[in-house]
Amino acid sequence: MPLQNGSRLGRYEIRGPLGAGGMGEVYRAWDARLGREVALKVLRSEAMADPDLQRRFAQEARAASALNHPNILTVHDVGMEEGLPYIVSELIDGEPLSSLIERGPVPVRKLLEVAAQVAGGLAAAHQAGIIHRDLKPANIMLARNGTAKILDFGVAKSIRARAAVASGSETIPGMIVGTAAYMSPEQARGEDLDFRSDQFSFGLVLYRMLTGQAAFERSSTMRILAAIVEEDFPPIAAANPNAPVQLRWCVERCLAKDREHRYASSQDLYHELACMRDHLAEITTGSRPALPPPRRRRAWGTALVLAGTLAAGFLASQALTWFDHRVDLADYRLLPLATDGTYEAVPAWSPGGKDIAYISEVGEVRQLFVRNLGSPTAAQVTHAAADCEAPFWSPDGTRIYYLSAGRQGTSLWAVPAAGGTAEIVQEDVARAAVAPDGNTVVFLRTGTSGRDPLSLWAASPPGAPPRTLAGALPAGRRFRDGYLGFSRDGARLGLWLANWDGSSEFWVQPWPSGTARQAFRIAQGTFPFNWMPDDRHIVFGGVLPGTTGADVHEADTRSGVIRPLTATVQDALFPAPSPDGRKLAFTVGYTDFDLTEVALDGSGLRPLLASSRNEFDPSWSPVADQYAYSTDRTGVTQIWLRSRGGEWDRPLVTAGDFGGSWVLSVNETSFAPDGARIAYVAVGANGNAIYISNVKGGPPLRLTRENTYQRSPSWNPTGDWIAFLQNVDGRWMLVKARASGSSQAVVLRENCLRSHPKWSKRGDWITCAAAEGLTLVSPDGATSKVVSRDAWLVYGWNAEGTAIYGIKQVPGRGPVLAAIDVDKGGERIVAALKLPSHAELGCYSLAPDGKSFATSLNSPRADIWTLEGFAQSRWPMTLFASRPKAATP
Repeated sequence: MPLQNGSRLGRYEIRGPLGAGGMGEVYRAWDARLGREVALKVLRSEAMADPDLQRRFAQEARAASALNHPNILTVHDVGMEEGLPYIVSELIDGEPLSSLIERGPVPVRKLLEVAAQVAGGLAAAHQAGIIHRDLKPANIMLARNGTAKILDFGVAKSIRARAAVASGSETIPGMIVGTAAYMSPEQARGEDLDFRSDQFSFGLVLYRMLTGQAAFERSSTMRILAAIVEEDFPPIAAANPNAPVQLRWCVERCLAKDREHRYASSQDLYHELACMRDHLAEITTGSRPALPPPRRRRAWGTALVLAGTLAAGFLASQALTWFDHRVDLADYRLLPLATDGTYEAVPAWSPGGKDIAYISEVGEVRQLFVRNLGSPTAAQVTHAAADCEAPFWSPDGTRIYYLSAGRQGTSLWAVPAAGGTAEIVQEDVARAAVAPDGNTVVFLRTGTSGRDPLSLWAASPPGAPPRTLAGALPAGRRFRDGYLGFSRDGARLGLWLANWDGSSEFWVQPWPSGTARQAFRIAQGTFPFNWMPDDRHIVFGGVLPGTTGADVHEADTRSGVIRPLTATVQDALFPAPSPDGRKLAFTVGYTDFDLTEVALDGSGLRPLLASSRNEFDPSWSPVADQYAYSTDRTGVTQIWLRSRGGEWDRPLVTAGDFGGSWVLSVNETSFAPDGARIAYVAVGANGNAIYISNVKGGPPLRLTRENTYQRSPSWNPTGDWIAFLQNVDGRWMLVKARASGSSQAVVLRENCLRSHPKWSKRGDWITCAAAEGLTLVSPDGATSKVVSRDAWLVYGWNAEGTAIYGIKQVPGRGPVLAAIDVDKGGERIVAALKLPSHAELGCYSLAPDGKSFATSLNSPRADIWTLEGFAQSRWPMTLFASRPKAATP
């Protein structure tokens, strides 16, 4: 019996019907307790006599309520009132996708905007083990703000009824569950389903959006099902000749009859659609060569011709970007090597290929271990007082080099491969490599203060006094960081150098002399790398422009072409090829930043927000009981706004706010004093730049006109200025700029360190880290004074602006909560803190009541795996890099 307007179901007041489906009725309702409108769904009356249906209805609704994703309908409540089960969800102001489709084929731009969002929601649900089973246009809502939401997640899986229906557009309530026109072949046959069934249904939705017609249009339900199982769909190109070829391939892959030929994960499907969305202009104008369809293998002769054609295209182009995220996993063999549940990372093969050195934690110190591949256990070879990092073998296999703390900062050490006494080889070393003849060590220096530009040095033999390799780095350039490594034949030195705008360049320097050439340039990131045995390709792990997760990639140092080798859920980093190049050992990294509150009275740490995803850089609103924070819950880092008690949570700033520009992450949030605006850092194609967004919505406003590397915004008390760090020519400086946007930055102090400056609540000081210690700088830059000589992990002001609180390391005591009285002088330890080993801390944000501050906390963990069966140097490859000029083959 339909619910009447004005009647109540629990605490919900019915305000009118919204619609009805095959198994339920939906009403607009009012939640009196939280003061909001909601959608309330109840079972149809004919299902009420089945207790099993009621139980399954509630179970699946609770499963759906566990899905927290911006593109899945949020379920607020599940309950039963007077024997009537119901589900309460958010109320969406918009229309179903079916209404949009009825108006004809959907433009490609709109299609990709919707499709990428739906695929992201599917990927999140599938990762949680939930299959939709009834994905169709009527179950996808389009909100007026452009957000796509999947409805009824997990519910259709459990609903059964007694008789079949005749229409192909309705849910079949027999043993076959779903809507006939949007079923997969295995679903139509009544087989067990997995996430790939949803991919087929999604492909049918995409087909309808792209062509304006159903893929299997038939006169009856049974004929529709038979066509889905046995027949081919009409070619997309015939129905829509303007459909981009990459999009056609994606739809065709989703609609493969054999589920094994669909996507190995829905996350891969999401990445492919998101990439097409972000590079629509390129795929619709035909500005790059067309790639072959998925799953088709070309003959080697044709592939070589294609390779030559593509190479010619690279050399003629100044900036060509060609994205293809496919990885053929058919022959892959992955085996765990070190998985003890701690931090085990950075593998390095011995020259003979029988041993792997790597780093592992012993207590709170990272030590060097060696594992013989024929042994189930590893041997510890260092017993250092400080962490060991970045190991690599001597060419004769007798010693292992690594980086660790020395007398002058980080130093290069060496230890016998079988264990013994370690010795310092060179002081003041950022990265190092030994020539294959073993007689020369080459290393990078950044200076002990971290302010000096990168420089290249060499020592022959390795322990001899070093000499500067003048002219080895590009003339007149200042780089902030880098990695280096010799090719196996010793004829080339690879240098991956980081610019201050976030971009990086890979250079090949002939050894011992010759003219260096740039192999490629990418918009964001610098990565540790190793040469492959062919002395042409390198492998590295990291996040490339246009991608969201870190994977292992192979780069051709002659053509600048980059292609992925892995497609993992976790981050794949530090790949090391075996001497014969047939195996890769790599690190699988796990990060889990959670939000934490630290009480200023020393009473301890309290969790603020924790999940299996990363939450970091919190910022309390000064005028409301809410906070902003960064999260990667959707696969890309976004800024979300959340109530303190978690009653609601919504996206605030996403990559979509920046139009077509590639944005890797948005982070380092900072609320304005009025609570109406938020400043943050956007990292992507435009480097690291500070933007301002209104909490109520609207386009981002860039803070300054300068194209510099910026970070860590902090507002003054009146909200008209923002202080932040800026890097110019390799030097950090504290600056401020007017919050009106597009203004000129004013330099307050030079020679700062990378940190998080904070403007005091009184407005009289800005605190920042400098080489001398924690420093106070006046807002006009005329005065500065050092208040602590120690290195602070995180710091900020109290509510009165009279004291600085934060966390620092004290030798012999570990991490402590400490305070500095700015007016009277003096520093005190408030309390010792128990933090995980090697914990990473984020920003400092004082709570509105002034009794605690919020930060983010992470304890890094990593495993080591080996990979065999990957294809080496196979065309076509993925081009992520920009080619500045033609390279000599």
